[in-house]
Amino acid sequence: WHFHWFLLVSIILLNVVGLAMQLVLMSQSLVPLVLYVYCRTRPNQMFSFMFDIQIRALHFPWVLMLLHLMLGSSIIHDVIGCLVGHVYFYSTHLKGGPWYHPPATFCKLMDWIYHEAGQVFDRIQGHSHDD
Repeated sequence: WHFHWFLLVSIILLNVVGLAMQLVLMSQSLVPLVLYVYCRTRPNQMFSFMFDIQIRALHFPWVLMLLHLMLGSSIIHDVIGCLVGHVYFYSTHLKGGPWYHPPATFCKLMDWIYHEAGQVFDRIQGHSHDD
């Protein structure tokens, strides 16, 4: 349930930043945030980018941001995503902060949702569920 917890904390952090900056739609920042955290956890992994250019994962979010800038797009959501991703990464992976492990209540809730969704799917498929 770590990934679900990561997404929930990230979305909350993005919304707090969005409210502070008076931005309405923060979903555009979620992809750069997830990409930033992924690339920070695997800094030496190589990516093939545009015409087989090899780029280290550590540099990939910044190269993508540069590409958006060159194409004339606004990079504000990329910057916000990387900054919030850095806060998350620094506070969890480097400092071992309180956000790293999901609380037991969250895990129980996710187990319940997963179990209930499985029962609904079984009913839709016509399988009997004897639990």
